[in-house]
Amino acid sequence: MLTYAPVGIPTATLVAATLAVVVLELVTPITIRQVYNSFIPYQSTESLAVMIFVAITCLGVEVILRSCRALIISRVGAAYGHRAGCHLVGALLDGRMPGAASQGVATKLSLISLVRSFRETGASMQAITLAELVLVPLNMILIGLIAGKLVVLAIALVAGFLLLTALIGRNLLRRREARQASDATRIDLMVEMLGAVSTIKAMSTERIMSERYNHRQYESSLENLKVAQSQTLVFDLTGSFSTTLVLCVIFYGAYLTVSAELTLGSMIAAIILTGRTMPPLQRAIGMVNRRQENRLEESKVQAVLAITPGPPRLPREECPRNLGELSLRKLMLAPLDRAARGDLVAEDVTVDLPPLTTTLIDGPDHGDISLFLRCLAGLHPAEAGQVLLNGVPIDRLPDEVRTTQVAYLQAETVLYRGSIMDNLTRFGLVPVSDVMFIARHLALDADLQVLSRGYDTLLRGDGSDPVPPGLRQRIALARALAPRPRVVIFDHADTGLDRRSYTALFELFAKLRGHATVLLATRDGTLRGLAEGGFTLAGGELAQTALSRTRGPSVMKYRELRI
Repeated sequence: MLTYAPVGIPTATLVAATLAVVVLELVTPITIRQVYNSFIPYQSTESLAVMIFVAITCLGVEVILRSCRALIISRVGAAYGHRAGCHLVGALLDGRMPGAASQGVATKLSLISLVRSFRETGASMQAITLAELVLVPLNMILIGLIAGKLVVLAIALVAGFLLLTALIGRNLLRRREARQASDATRIDLMVEMLGAVSTIKAMSTERIMSERYNHRQYESSLENLKVAQSQTLVFDLTGSFSTTLVLCVIFYGAYLTVSAELTLGSMIAAIILTGRTMPPLQRAIGMVNRRQENRLEESKVQAVLAITPGPPRLPREECPRNLGELSLRKLMLAPLDRAARGDLVAEDVTVDLPPLTTTLIDGPDHGDISLFLRCLAGLHPAEAGQVLLNGVPIDRLPDEVRTTQVAYLQAETVLYRGSIMDNLTRFGLVPVSDVMFIARHLALDADLQVLSRGYDTLLRGDGSDPVPPGLRQRIALARALAPRPRVVIFDHADTGLDRRSYTALFELFAKLRGHATVLLATRDGTLRGLAEGGFTLAGGELAQTALSRTRGPSVMKYRELRI
């Protein structure tokens, strides 16, 4: 298990401070016993003054220790949550998290929230809570020393409370497991419905789907109610028992005092010690409650935190020049649904792709081609083998180098919150001169002048931006091509382009011939006509194929769908 110590405070230090606080808490009952049993009966004012000084000093030390411990715990917890969240996001972005590609956005967000909620583990709160439990047997020992057989009653009541709490806790665990299963079913249905809104409306099944969701919501609400009832019972029992324990000790202690078997000071000290027995138990029950709440997800969290870093990245100055050379060495690539399919997208593929050439990547499965191209771009890990960019494994190149040497153009348009210029320059990572160069070749200048703020137009990044879809796609293409990469991977990025955008893209690709290594995956016949060679991905093999040319490419010809 990978653990974090973000601010360098060892657990032993926090535990030692907690044990010191536990010992200092005993000063008050001991002081009261001495005052009532020794100082008052014997009128010892000098000894009383010394006792007051010692008690005040111990109280001040206890306050300082508690304050420092609280500050350290909060800081360590916040740092742990931050680093764990960053570790998870980094693993997701680097593609090092198993199954991440097949998970939905909601699943990833819930996992991020879950990881950051485990800050108590990183802050050593469990060790501190266990250290505070030392106060319980210590109090029982002191009660036995100063109050004799009064301790038997206290031990019996505490043991009964722990037994009853354990029984209720087991029932609470079963109810939480049932609630988790019910919530998972409800969320899956909700995500499924949100992803198929158009289909549901087209088939007029809104009422049926709404009833299905209402039924799942009702079941989930019932399970939540049962969990809430069990939790309320536990906390109510804790509060009631604390009062019951103190009252029983008071009544039995009063009887022993009246019977001259116990002094008044010893009885008062025993009452204070009894009252201080419950807070550590309450905190321990709270810790068990939280661990029980997260126990089912803890394996996921530890699996995430145990993700090993990728291979060491080369220093920027040691990265090779970008010559547009892309090679595969014994590459094995599994599909996202390997459990259902069983076969591989690529199996032991070794090939040197022609440099500075436009190459067509074809195949019967669109999803396999996209996954293969993402692997070539360094965006998806391979099961085995290597993708070499200019002779270096692509996963060893720093991200800032890889993204300037390889451009991955995809059909899905992704823009980020900020201005158009922010998106084009990658928020300052790409020089404006390079951005303007590629913008002219994609005819962005003229179209952006129509907007009132031009390049400074603000984008929300959620699809409701004041730019048409074709222009959005061109902005995304310009952002990827702005660093002037020598390897361009085109993954069906012509989907949704209007005629003007299509023509600008075609002209740009025509100019790239002989100047960049272009891997082209498209169904458009005109763009396919730019290819100088081709490969077919099928059955786990990448085979070179001859291209049939029925007609040459033409910039002016463009197929339009007429209705």
